Parts: sequence; C-alpha cells; structure tokens
Amino acid sequence: MARILVIDDDPFVRSMVERTLRTFGHRVRVVEDGEQGLEVLARCDVDLVVTDILMPGKEGIETIVDIRSWHGPVPILAISGGGATSAPEGPLEDARLIGADATLAKPFDVPTLIGAVDRPLETAAA
Repeated sequence: MARILVIDDDPFVRSMVERTLRTFGHRVRVVEDGEQGLEVLARCDVDLVVTDILMPGKEGIETIVDIRSWHGPVPILAISGGGATSAPEGPLEDARLIGADATLAKPFDVPTLIGAVDRPLETAAA
C-alpha cells in the first residue's frame, strides 16, 4: 500500500487519521507541523501527504508551497476545519489554488477520508 505522511497539529486528528489509514494497509508517519513534515520528506519517500491547513508555526499553505517547490509532484490532500471565523472552503480553496491535489473538510468520517486519500493516489499511479 501507500506511504503516507500526515501533518496535523491536533493530536486527536493525527491519531484518528493514522489509525484509519493503517487499518486500510497504508504505512503512515505523523508529525505535528509543516517544518517536521518537510524534514520527513527530505529523508523519506512518500506517496501522499495529508496536511492540515491551519496550524501554528509553518501552516499548511506555506507547507504546500514548499512541497511543490522542493518535492515536485508528490500528491497532497489538504484538510481543514476552517478555523473559528471562516468556512472550510476558504482555506481549502486556497490550498487547491497553490497546488493541493485534493481537499477534505473537517470533520470527516472514515469512508470519506479513505475516498479522499484514494483519489490522488490513483491519479498519481495512472
């Protein structure tokens, strides 16, 4: 199965996404911010990056820009709950515009997560 890097500052989301993806046979690494994610990408081959958008430190938009600049075509799934004052579509639309291959609004259920992960993986494999 796929090697997936999950970047999210929320420990509950990280844990839930990691457990779900492992259950479906994927190899998963989790980190809590964009800087750590970029460090993993510099050392490891990854088939998909799942990144939150709104995080302290290096947030998701900046992380996506850096991934596109340094790691080229690795598929990216951007996830966001939109924060306290905005709808999720705002940050997710920004993520699409700067290079995310797919987006997913929080909260999400397991089938929706798996579908969102499978689509960019299938496109990359084609």
